[in-house]
Amino acid sequence: MINFLDSEQDYNNVTNDLKQIFREGIDIVENAFVKDFTIYTAFEFDKIYSKKFYSGLKNFLDKLSSKGFIFYTLVPTSNDYFFKHFSKYSIARVAINAPYNDYMEFLHRDPGNSPADALLHNAETIAIFSNELIWGIIGSKDLEVGIVSFKDEKTKNDFISCFDEETFIDVNTRLNDLDEMLKLTPETKVIHSQIATNYSNLYKH
Repeated sequence: MINFLDSEQDYNNVTNDLKQIFREGIDIVENAFVKDFTIYTAFEFDKIYSKKFYSGLKNFLDKLSSKGFIFYTLVPTSNDYFFKHFSKYSIARVAINAPYNDYMEFLHRDPGNSPADALLHNAETIAIFSNELIWGIIGSKDLEVGIVSFKDEKTKNDFISCFDEETFIDVNTRLNDLDEMLKLTPETKVIHSQIATNYSNLYKH
């Protein structure tokens, strides 16, 4: 069974790992990754909860000889919002041998007399990463985009090879696809333009 983290020590340990990949307090639009993560690819956010994506992720983690991954809710905050209401954090360690059904059950789980706060519904921005600290995913449900970043090309190639060929595309292409599918407001187009700039290879933060 996959459980919410509920100890402050566990929360601090996982958050310290998070900070090795993601900049504190920086959202997906601005480029959330620390400076060593300069290689990016994008995907449709909803795929993150699919069985195919989960299987690909597990295959990649197996290549790394990893024990599993961390599912970390960034928005609403795991500490201020979730812990305050439910005395647990909207974070979990997902073991590499955890079945997909267990993962889905965890994401659908009522954290405490509030079914609407199940992570599948309430987690707007999420991060996924592992203890190896050489890759990371950030995804926004509202913007319908997920971005994976890597420290090196080998990690990127190993990662992408574990998924169907059409799963990942460059950031610009994903944003253009959204523009074509949805009649976006000028405000959303500005946000997309910022994302495209901030995840280009020319961008230095």
